[in-house]
Amino acid sequence: MNDFRDPEEVRELVKRCQQRPVLEDDWSKLWSRIHPFVCWRVWHMMNATAQREMDDTVQDIFLKLFNSLPGYDPERAPLLTYLNYIVSSVIYDRWRREEKEKDTTAPLETEVLRLAERVGAATPGDVLADAAGRIVESITDPLKLAIVRDLMDGVDVQVICERHRVKQYFVYGVRRECIERVREVLAGLNPSGN
Repeated sequence: MNDFRDPEEVRELVKRCQQRPVLEDDWSKLWSRIHPFVCWRVWHMMNATAQREMDDTVQDIFLKLFNSLPGYDPERAPLLTYLNYIVSSVIYDRWRREEKEKDTTAPLETEVLRLAERVGAATPGDVLADAAGRIVESITDPLKLAIVRDLMDGVDVQVICERHRVKQYFVYGVRRECIERVREVLAGLNPSGN
């Protein structure tokens, strides 16, 4: 999962990367050491949602780490703690930004219809309903399936969290995963790519 087998070498790399300008070779070595941990942590927190979204998040973490590393103090926290803080911070910021951009009270079904309209899919409601049905049928995890059904019924996220004993970020992850599947289905229905 991580490559911190030689903590002294990692400490030296961190010290060299804290100095500006950073030598590309030093930064590449440090990133190659921590990249597997960052990817694992992003995958774990985001519940294995769309690969593109995960790649974008890892890139945001890369930039935040690069920019904030000069202020890192190894006496205050170990590197893994600092990395966990950066990863969590980037993911939570991303989720907050996404939630501000959309009406969080809208049920998933409404959001799916908006998405169909936005991509210009001239799909009658029954075709969209059929696509949504295929997506729901493809969910094999009973917990995720129950959450998706609740979202489609317009149940409040807090109620879903209490009902299924899960955290908000898990519900939002399931919602994003479902929206990505809808995008894929709509792309198949709309070959022009509009």
